[in-house]
Amino acid sequence: MPLSGVKGFTLVEVIVVMAIITILCTLAVPGMGSLMRTYRLKSAANDLASLLQLARMTAMARSADCVVSFDVGAQTVTLFVDNGSGGGTQGNKTQESGEPTIKTLDIRNEYAQQITMGTPSFGSSVTFDSRGLPDTSGTVQLQNGAGTSKQILLSSSGAVKINY
Repeated sequence: MPLSGVKGFTLVEVIVVMAIITILCTLAVPGMGSLMRTYRLKSAANDLASLLQLARMTAMARSADCVVSFDVGAQTVTLFVDNGSGGGTQGNKTQESGEPTIKTLDIRNEYAQQITMGTPSFGSSVTFDSRGLPDTSGTVQLQNGAGTSKQILLSSSGAVKINY
C-alpha cells in the first residue's frame, strides 16, 4: 500500500521538536526563580505600604489612635486601635485585651520565608492620631534572598512611599 497523501510527522521530527522544547525550558527555569523573588519583594513592599495607609485611614475614620507594631523577630506587622477598650490603657502603644486588631501581616509565612524585614528606623511601632498624622517618620526595609531590597518611607505628614 502506498502512503502517498498521508499527513503527519515522522518520529525524527517529533524527537527534534521535543529536544528543542526541553532546551528552551531548561534555559527559562533559572530566570523564573529571579522573577519570583522580585515579585515577592514588590508584593511584600506593597502590602506593608498598604497596611500603613490603612492605619492612617482607620485612625481618621475612628477618631482614635491606631498603632502599627513591628515584631522583627517574628517578622509580623500588626495594626490595632489603641483606644483602651476592654479595660486597657488608651495611647500606651501596647495592644491589650479588648483593643481590636485591624490587620496582621505575617511576612515570613505569606512570602514563603523568602522576604525579611529589617528593624524600622523609627523603632518598634508608629502611632497615627485621629488626624492621620504619625508620631514619627522613618523607613522600613524589606529584603529578598538575592539581597535586593525595597524601602518603605513614612513621612511626617503620613504619606507612604516605596523606593523601587
